[in-house]
Amino acid sequence: MRGYDAIQTGVVFRAATLGLLASSLSSERPARRLPRRTLITSGFVVSIAGVVVLIILTESFSTAWAFVPGCSS
Repeated sequence: MRGYDAIQTGVVFRAATLGLLASSLSSERPARRLPRRTLITSGFVVSIAGVVVLIILTESFSTAWAFVPGCSS
C-alpha cells in the first residue's frame, strides 16, 4: 500500500523482530514466577501497544529508512 520494497519492509519491522527476540530471551524468570494467564494477557497487551505505535510511526514518516537505528531523517 505504501509502495515499500522487500528491504524497506524489513527495515520497518526490524524493531518488532528485535523486541520479540529480546522478550523471548528474557522470559524464563517471569515464566517461573507468574501464572500463564497473566503472561499471555500481558503479552497480548504489549503486542497490541506495539502495533499501535508502529502504525503511528509509519504514518508519521515518509520513508522506511527513518526506522533504521542511528539514522536521522
